[in-house]
Amino acid sequence: MQVHNYKEKQVVFAFNNFRAGNTADIGIGNNRSGHPDYTFSQSMKNYSMALILVLAELE
Repeated sequence: MQVHNYKEKQVVFAFNNFRAGNTADIGIGNNRSGHPDYTFSQSMKNYSMALILVLAELE
């Protein structure tokens, strides 16, 4: 799951490889090394806790 600002070539947030547990790929903003969208980064292991809250307005 990724949200991008394509016009500015920015990653708003990314959460990839959900089932990998503590080696999932997660980040906010562009990744400074490797893929900008955190693909294959296994970056979840760098966090002691992560919470993603998605809010949606229903009409």
